[in-house]
Amino acid sequence: MEEQKKVTFGDILKAMKQLPGTIDILSSVDKKLFSFLVFFSLLSGVLPVVSILITQGLINSIVDVANRSMQRTLILVGAFIGYNVLSYLLSEVTSYVTSIYQYKLQYGLQHRMMSECSKMELKNFEQAHTYDKVEKLTTEIGYKPYQMFMAVISIFTSTMSLVSVLTILVMWKPFAALGMLIIPVLAVLYYLRIGQKEFDIMWNRASGERKLWYYNHLMTHDFSFKEMKVLNISDYILEKFKEASDGFVVQNKTILNQKTFFNVLYGIAIYLLSGIVIGLSVVDAYLGHILVGNVMSIIRSVSMVQSESRGIMTGLYIIYSCSLYMQMLEDFLKENHKEQSEVTPIDDTIQEISMNHVSYSYDGEHNALEDINLKFKKGKRIAIVGPNGSGKSTLLKLMVGLYRPEKGDIKINGVKSTALDTASYYQRISVLFQDFVKYELSLKENVGFGDIRNMDSEEQIRESLKKVGTPFLEGEDGNANLQMQLGNWFENGRELSQGQWQKVALSRIYMKDADCYMLDEPNAALDTLSEKDAFDRFFRLSEDKMGIYISHRLCAAKKADEIVVMQQGHVVDVGTHDQLIERCKVYQDMYEAENYAEAG
Repeated sequence: MEEQKKVTFGDILKAMKQLPGTIDILSSVDKKLFSFLVFFSLLSGVLPVVSILITQGLINSIVDVANRSMQRTLILVGAFIGYNVLSYLLSEVTSYVTSIYQYKLQYGLQHRMMSECSKMELKNFEQAHTYDKVEKLTTEIGYKPYQMFMAVISIFTSTMSLVSVLTILVMWKPFAALGMLIIPVLAVLYYLRIGQKEFDIMWNRASGERKLWYYNHLMTHDFSFKEMKVLNISDYILEKFKEASDGFVVQNKTILNQKTFFNVLYGIAIYLLSGIVIGLSVVDAYLGHILVGNVMSIIRSVSMVQSESRGIMTGLYIIYSCSLYMQMLEDFLKENHKEQSEVTPIDDTIQEISMNHVSYSYDGEHNALEDINLKFKKGKRIAIVGPNGSGKSTLLKLMVGLYRPEKGDIKINGVKSTALDTASYYQRISVLFQDFVKYELSLKENVGFGDIRNMDSEEQIRESLKKVGTPFLEGEDGNANLQMQLGNWFENGRELSQGQWQKVALSRIYMKDADCYMLDEPNAALDTLSEKDAFDRFFRLSEDKMGIYISHRLCAAKKADEIVVMQQGHVVDVGTHDQLIERCKVYQDMYEAENYAEAG
């Protein structure tokens, strides 16, 4: 068995020091509800002691013949009834408010996570450890923060109750109160060690859990069904799932064994001590030192010390284990809040995009692009070609601003991209990525997202569809139903072919009257006729604008005003089709290979 990390009071204090940041996150959802629940938790901690004292007085008023008073007894009966009614109402109101707060907390933090993810840089999102962190945080955000909140509330309530009942025991025998505290205090450190180990296990297996999710995703969705069926790999995937999940079961069982062993030892010890304290109270009553009502109060107090100390211990366990998660959540929510230096908005049409000695590396060691020098001007259509892995898509992402160059600079209208207002830049460009998104939403949203400011303009959306030509979406009246659900994830959805999805994506980029259109392999899923039609429309729509496109087919590049040829992260030549056929070996080889393939 793996050696457990020792947990000290210093570790507990460190976890407690993180509470202000955690409470700030928890209360940010709804400060009024949060404050209400904290107040009612403190009140709930005092009420049980009131019940003990009322019950004690009621029993003593009956058995104490010498001081018996009907009026006093009836008052105590009324107080007992009033307490129960008040306690019930408080419980119902608290339960109602807690449920409302839980919903707000869950969806509010999910919204914040989504918002923070939208601020991340693409390079970070493409790193496995970042993806694992995001996956872990989003997977547990539905219950971990609420679990933490309930633990804080539980500690407030249990502490108030514990202090109150210990006061009753102290007034009887101070050493009895001290004795009832010893075992919980000693037990809490070991209990928190289990919490540390459990968190470490859960956090470190984030990557493995993502694999489990992926195996499940493969087995339960249509995109992989055909290939898995034909290749007969279902049993292999099932075995990989079982192998990984069995390992998780073993880990969970180890933690469960330790918890159970601890619970048994703790339970035996605390019940033996409780029995001794109760026995002493019975002896005192037998000797006439205290009344029967006091014995009942001591018995209930001992019982509450057991339950409330266990509640505090469990709360500390949850806070300690959750504080590690909450600290990572707090750090994640803060890490994208960097103060931006003064930026320059783009007020005029984009006239030029230039790249000066630009280099870029994914891993910090090997350059995906090296010493790129290019200029793209308004009114020009530029094709970017080259073998697979030559850096074409990386070049486009740098121009879009999704990556930042390691060396050199990119300028838009003479302004460095790092000093540019990104929002104003994005309003003036329209981009189709090779791995474009198939939004499982309505047709209106699929196209309207291209210009979110005019998304409610059905006329503009229909015009965008006409620019591309989407007869497969049109009804008998010649118009497309913009409320049509696309894809098959949701009810009444209409699935499209890859080529049809690509046309919808092209409609999306033409939704915006952009200064510059950038397309990465817009013909990847199109047949020959659709490809010709798509490029004819692109050249027509990008007239007097800047048009940049990546193509794996040179026949689509021929019409460009300039063709950029890339190989292994370098620009090897720039020119027209005729110029490159004459002088560029890479272009010549690509052209010959394409003609050979077409002839074949």
